[in-house]
Amino acid sequence: MTNRQQEILEALRSKRNWTTSTFAKHLGISVAAVSKMFSRLEGQGKIQRIIDPHDRRARVIRVIQE
Repeated sequence: MTNRQQEILEALRSKRNWTTSTFAKHLGISVAAVSKMFSRLEGQGKIQRIIDPHDRRARVIRVIQE
């Protein structure tokens, strides 16, 4: 895992209910860039994208506990 990916996981742990768009705004980068990072982390088994119970169009990001 890269240092950047570790930083992202720490930021995700700091707050619950991040979505791709809210996390992109937090970092000041594009939604597409965050989505790509999340895809990599999801493929590594580090995060899950779960349907937001308040907005079924959105996905909430959860860090998988190791």
